[in-house]
Amino acid sequence: MPAINNTIQPLLVGLGEALFDRFPDRCILGGAPLNLAVHANALLQHAGGGSAVVTRVGSDQFGDQLVEHLKNKGLLHEYIQRDSKYSTGIVDVSLDNEGHAEYVIQEDAAWDHLRFDAALAKLAATCRAVCFGTLAQRHPAARAAVYGFLDAAPQAIRFLDVNLRKPYYTSSILEQSLCRATAVKLNEHELPLVSGMLGLETPNTHHPDRQAQVMIQSFGLDLLVLTRGALGTVLHRRGNRVEGSPVKLRRGAGSDSVGAGDACSAALVSGLLLGLGDQQIADLANRVGAYVAGMPGATPDLPEELLVEFGLRASIKASALPKSTIQPAHPGRGAAPATPTKL
Repeated sequence: MPAINNTIQPLLVGLGEALFDRFPDRCILGGAPLNLAVHANALLQHAGGGSAVVTRVGSDQFGDQLVEHLKNKGLLHEYIQRDSKYSTGIVDVSLDNEGHAEYVIQEDAAWDHLRFDAALAKLAATCRAVCFGTLAQRHPAARAAVYGFLDAAPQAIRFLDVNLRKPYYTSSILEQSLCRATAVKLNEHELPLVSGMLGLETPNTHHPDRQAQVMIQSFGLDLLVLTRGALGTVLHRRGNRVEGSPVKLRRGAGSDSVGAGDACSAALVSGLLLGLGDQQIADLANRVGAYVAGMPGATPDLPEELLVEFGLRASIKASALPKSTIQPAHPGRGAAPATPTKL
């Protein structure tokens, strides 16, 4: 059984699929829980925290590369299971003219056969946050492992990034996931879809703010985050609404949208773990998500200037900092105190 590194506090767990995104010209390590964990590791390091990835990969070259990549990034990798029968997951990715991605996810990958064992039970009982989605639940074996981990982590923030991928979600998976979550993130298309699938729609719940409040109350959620593309994030708590400051996105060479939502999720959960106010959390999520959207690949290193601005790195001379590809639309508002709107 792997020894838990008790020096890493707070410890965040990315639980679920780990795979390689295969573009026409390259293969890039990915999977929403893994991408999230990589970014959260960078965001939490200054506070002594970090991330672990819980997944299953093949006993193959891609699996070796995945483990080595996480080692190099400084993440805990001891909870990655190896499978001699099933291969490391592959997703074929195509991009449209604006850099938006479409995915074809190969079936019956190693992560579909994740097992909840004694080592994962011990990790679940000690972590401070666990982040999961719906894709990793497409196979009954992995679904049971995900639920087993969540049920063994009552002390943790249990963050559901819905991240719907056809045809790998059902009303049952959504309901079971929301029942186990303390916080959830959906985009502007997923919120009404999930609300309708779960029977939460009424004539008075067509507005996103109302849909968010109904979902919070129906599942006893602490937080619901709505992402709206270029408009950024909105944090909903029971009766409150906080909107992140707008961000101007500059696209770098070869940029794509892959991983931007995962980076946003990493900022959200890291902010919660670090005790930031809701306005700071929303602003950080906007900034981190926009930065990754303006870069190629899902896990580019986050710029030091952004980490310093939000107090996630010690201050260094501005002249030594690389230029970021993002700018706040309203400079100086990145660390504004929370000013929730009562609903």
